[in-house]
Amino acid sequence: METTARFGVGGPDDYRSAVWSLGTDGENAWLAAKPAGAWWRLTIRPDACGLLTLHDEAGPTPPHSGGNMVRRWRPPGAPRTSWSRGFTIIVPTLGAMEARPRTDGGAGGATLWTEAAPEGHAIVFALRSPEAAEGETLAVLRLPGGEKLLTRAYQAIPDALMDYFRRSMRYAPKGGGVGSLVNYDTGAGHEALFFDLPVHSPR
Repeated sequence: METTARFGVGGPDDYRSAVWSLGTDGENAWLAAKPAGAWWRLTIRPDACGLLTLHDEAGPTPPHSGGNMVRRWRPPGAPRTSWSRGFTIIVPTLGAMEARPRTDGGAGGATLWTEAAPEGHAIVFALRSPEAAEGETLAVLRLPGGEKLLTRAYQAIPDALMDYFRRSMRYAPKGGGVGSLVNYDTGAGHEALFFDLPVHSPR
């Protein structure tokens, strides 16, 4: 399995999110992170079906056979042979955060760091086909079915959604990592949605 990019919010000595690894596995795209003690891996197949699995291995590229199934989904409608919307990760800024040292346990390699958004805003990372992509391109996944772009953008967050993020953070696990997968669902575009929140409180 090939790792194409590692990315996160903050910096090497001040993590504001989990550190995410993105890559390809044959015809599949995958996304992995270790926010709190174990590796989570999202796999998106050419037919747009997705698999979310949990792994205990110490690296961002779990083996083909590994992982405990957490959730799988198939987009509604007729069977597909391709997809344009892969995933969205929203990293909101909830307030001034204390600096935290590296805790993700990730493998080596360069990480594409993004400065945290202003308070009340968020960084939005997304994997899309070129025709559906928005924002600045960070990396390109070259898959047999066509290129997919990893992009990032700063966005304002509605007050009601920001209140939800703040409530969710109260239930995030403590002491495991810097970010927590708080919610996972399929959105209107049938993409996977992750809300990546810091596990420590605003100072």
